[in-house]
Amino acid sequence: MSEKKIYKPQFHKLISEWVSLLWQHLGVVVILSAIGFFGSAPIITGGIIFIGLYNYTKLLVGKELALREDFTSAIKEKWKSATALFLLIFIVLAIIVFDLYFFWNFTVRIFFWVGIWFAIIFMMGAIYMFPMLADQDVGLKKIITRSFRMALIDPLFSFVVALFSLLWVALCIVIIPMLATLCLAGLGLWTNIAYREMVLKVDSILAQKDEKQDSDLE
Repeated sequence: MSEKKIYKPQFHKLISEWVSLLWQHLGVVVILSAIGFFGSAPIITGGIIFIGLYNYTKLLVGKELALREDFTSAIKEKWKSATALFLLIFIVLAIIVFDLYFFWNFTVRIFFWVGIWFAIIFMMGAIYMFPMLADQDVGLKKIITRSFRMALIDPLFSFVVALFSLLWVALCIVIIPMLATLCLAGLGLWTNIAYREMVLKVDSILAQKDEKQDSDLE
């Protein structure tokens, strides 16, 4: 029996697919980004808007028909988990930013670099959380643990995806403000693509394990 190969995400193909989706759904991306920006301005509503946005962009990535009801239904079904997740990510990021500022200015610099390392690990897991919440009907604890486990299956890929996500947000908000009209929905498309690729990799690993177990039993 031939051994199945483990799936390997190819970053350059992801970039090409992402740009293509942005162009194909430009109008929708602008509308979703505007809804995301204004809807999440009161921080407490950020999670509600994000889960609708991520569910909608998940369908676009999967080349499925996406309707307004797909946005609202995700909000109705998962608003509690989405709100808790959004607030958790927001609080952790706020703590990280404060700690990095404090460590850089008032303590030994080694603590700053430890904080950077922690921030990188956190971002590697955080990029998969909302795509996973949109895709799976599981509790918040499982979303968090599975996201970090997924990130550590391919840490280099997850690091590059997280870095690109941060660069995209910086590009939209700081460098080219005009791109802010594409920011949040563009981020949703990007992280949903990355999540799909990691799901394929996890599935291929599990399939290989099952095949090996079956061959051991023969």
